[in-house]
Amino acid sequence: MLEVLKGKSSKSYENEFFRKISVELSQVFEQRQWDGVLLGMPECVVREDLQIDCLLVTESQIIIIDFKDYSGTLELPSEENFGFGRWVLNGDVTVKGGSSPNPFSQLGKQRIKLIDELKYRLHDFERKSISTVVCFHDNIEVVGRIPRQFQISFSIVDSNNYLNKIVDILDVMADKNMNYLSDKGRQTFTETLFVANEYQFDIQFETGFHEPRVEERTKNINSLQEIREFLKSDSKIMTLTGNTRSGKTALIPDIREFAFDLGFTDAPVFAYSNRLRRKMLRNNPELEEVDSLFNTVFDFNSETIDEFYKKTIPIKGHDEIHNQDKALYIIDDSQLITNSDFDTDLLQFGSGLLLDDVLNYIDLKSNPKRKVIFIGDKNKLSYGSNTENALNPEYLKALLDIKGIFSEIGNTEFPDNDGDSEIIKVCNKIANNIREERYNELFIYSSEEITICEKKKQTNILKETWLNPTSRKILVFSNKQANQVNTWIKKQLIKNGGEIGAKDYIVFNSTIQAYGPRLVENDFSPFANNEQPFSFVEPKRVDNGYFGEVITADHNHIIEKTVVIKDEKVILRFIPCQIKLQDGSIIETFVFDNYLKATKNELDRNEIIAYQIVLSSYEKEVFDKEPFERSVEYQEMLQHPDQFIISKKDGKEIYRNSKDKRKLTRFEKAYRDRVLKKLKVPNSEYFKLLNAARVKFGWAMTVNKAMAYSFETVFFNTNQDENRGKTNKGYFKWIYTGISSGLNNVQLVNWRPISPFLKTEFSESTTITAPNKSNIILSLSNGDQTFSEQLQNYLETQLSGVATISNIASKNFLEIVILEMNDKKIELFFDYNGRGEMKIPRLKLGEQEDFALILSLLKPVSKDVPSGVMQSSLQEFAAILENHDIQMRVLDFHDWNLILSFSNKENNVRIQLWYTGDGMISKFYYIDGSKELFSEIVGLIKEIYVLD
Repeated sequence: MLEVLKGKSSKSYENEFFRKISVELSQVFEQRQWDGVLLGMPECVVREDLQIDCLLVTESQIIIIDFKDYSGTLELPSEENFGFGRWVLNGDVTVKGGSSPNPFSQLGKQRIKLIDELKYRLHDFERKSISTVVCFHDNIEVVGRIPRQFQISFSIVDSNNYLNKIVDILDVMADKNMNYLSDKGRQTFTETLFVANEYQFDIQFETGFHEPRVEERTKNINSLQEIREFLKSDSKIMTLTGNTRSGKTALIPDIREFAFDLGFTDAPVFAYSNRLRRKMLRNNPELEEVDSLFNTVFDFNSETIDEFYKKTIPIKGHDEIHNQDKALYIIDDSQLITNSDFDTDLLQFGSGLLLDDVLNYIDLKSNPKRKVIFIGDKNKLSYGSNTENALNPEYLKALLDIKGIFSEIGNTEFPDNDGDSEIIKVCNKIANNIREERYNELFIYSSEEITICEKKKQTNILKETWLNPTSRKILVFSNKQANQVNTWIKKQLIKNGGEIGAKDYIVFNSTIQAYGPRLVENDFSPFANNEQPFSFVEPKRVDNGYFGEVITADHNHIIEKTVVIKDEKVILRFIPCQIKLQDGSIIETFVFDNYLKATKNELDRNEIIAYQIVLSSYEKEVFDKEPFERSVEYQEMLQHPDQFIISKKDGKEIYRNSKDKRKLTRFEKAYRDRVLKKLKVPNSEYFKLLNAARVKFGWAMTVNKAMAYSFETVFFNTNQDENRGKTNKGYFKWIYTGISSGLNNVQLVNWRPISPFLKTEFSESTTITAPNKSNIILSLSNGDQTFSEQLQNYLETQLSGVATISNIASKNFLEIVILEMNDKKIELFFDYNGRGEMKIPRLKLGEQEDFALILSLLKPVSKDVPSGVMQSSLQEFAAILENHDIQMRVLDFHDWNLILSFSNKENNVRIQLWYTGDGMISKFYYIDGSKELFSEIVGLIKEIYVLD
């Protein structure tokens, strides 16, 4: 009989066709009395990049079936180009296969990945037993043929003939040495590698995992054209940058199409990490076959641990999956890729310089037809230098020059998303400040999506996060702040004490291996009596960044190790815990309590040394029983005297690599790996301590940690600490990154607007004497207009509806104006000086009452706000005051100070404002006029800009 299991699909057509296949295959298996397992869209437990539409397993055969929702005439590539050539449907449509314009290539990659997982799990496994099938949902007429060498293992079928082809593949003489349906084999496919539920034929399954928040796909013609030109050019690398949700990531399917049109045979897409990969796919469901950059570039199967317990994960050598000469590598979130050295005492990836390692893996020198597009957001935080960054074209060019690759770097900036989202609008505003290097102002106003949280509501925030930890997150600046918030939630809401315990929500800050436990019932746990969804025949890899909830913490069986280091007693504590992970699996691991309680995101130096000493004590015991000098590896080393040197340490001979005296020889490494396998059994204390989980409580986390996630609601504490400035690029990027991690709602906690008034000195009395400009109504200029014309324009504007100009006569430094007003004439003398400053007029002829009315209308003309660091701030400040019926005018300005006039219906006041080169106002001093109005303005400034 056929056992049918099914996972969840992101496409409805896959569900529909799987129902048809499962019913028809079940009937065939029943008629022929065959046994098998059919898995539809199973979730791969061991590697997220192995995504199979349908997997059929029988005693001696494995068939990978890929669904394609196409119909029509299919033109296959020529036989010599069959492996990677483009499949064309109806003359112009590319039949894509993930990162390839060729489903045969896509299935080949899936086959390689499956082989990698089976070859060391099943002793009777044969590569040749895996066949691949492309199955079209509708009728397909095939033009061309599959080359003979591929016909045995690869087929193209549609809904009309797929059943016959599968029967033909299966109905062959079985190899008696194979039995993929033995208990071990069946468990490997249905529990160890994949997980899926028993299929109910008569139940409609959901379309997908979730309702995705789809990133808007903006067709920007200029950007698309620049990308196309890059792909046609000799340039090797391009950067594509844009603000959050600008649509740059959603453009990747179009970039792939361009690449396929231009003859690229592979266009793999990479996210920085598995966390970002999941986020990327959730927001962009059109994307297929996205890989983790770390999982692709680095060889986790070849990781080594040196004598100091530093784990090194080397760069992959030949990559059987991505091995095309003409390939386009598309890497998202590239702002995180730098050449900053992030080695820790216990872990190193490759050379420690990620950008170098990525370029060495792609190897543009040996593969001149390859290209790279780095996609990212320059406004977000990075894990290192902004200079040594994958989004810096100048640095990329310098790197290529060093490698002997001479190429221009393409660069295009994607336009902002002008949609309705207030979160995006605020991010665009911050990005514009960063672009203009203007860090003296940032105002954020409450809206439906982004709100300023009142202090009295902060307790509710903590409760909301505790109750909904997967969708709501508190973001802070430092690990110390995160610890404070998490501790408060534990003590005041969960009330389970200061130690780790049931109901605690945690995040892993290291990658570990762990087995599943025999579940312990716990009245406090919502997971009591749940069944373990995975078998854990082998340890599960738990990645850095995974979330989980503690089911039990066994404080009666804590392992404590005391080590004395330089007269300091260091106590290491390891607490056994059962934890339910975000994928539903339950593991048992020891939590490294020292790390959990550390205020920093790392152990201190002495704790690391103590940890190394503890692990080495276990190893010493096993090494003493089987010393290196008695091993086969030692004998082999002696046959290669050029590869080692002998030195003395503590009176004992030690052997080191002849090229690097700090490192072990390859022979001793092989010896250590072989012997240490005896320690790495599931129940050994060594295994448990080696894989002790470094976790933090996960209700609150730093922005740096959270930037690999998105949360429905973000509560963002915008106060870093008292000693850090806010008027700088770093703070603006931090604010931008925190806000952009919110999908639907961001609540800003402890928010204070950034303004030029942050450190302003206000004074009603000053010894500084400012020039008296109160009697200057107009500043004349030597432009196209005469002084008379400039005065006429001014008077027509100011006296409109009150008086008309009858005549203007010019004399040296004097303009004589005759006005008509209420059938009466009035003559005025307008004097001006050598600087073109025209004063309040003198009455030559006319009534005093009429003159008083005219004087009240002849207000000084405001000068334009001077360009420079203060322009934007003063314009916004003037707009704010307008809302309070106060008008601001610029009377005069010099370097670093301005004379401003403020007026309302009753009063006027003049002030002198001093400012700095970075746009901050240092002094705001009263000159003359209404002190009452001055106090009102100062009060408004302190209220609006939330000043102390």
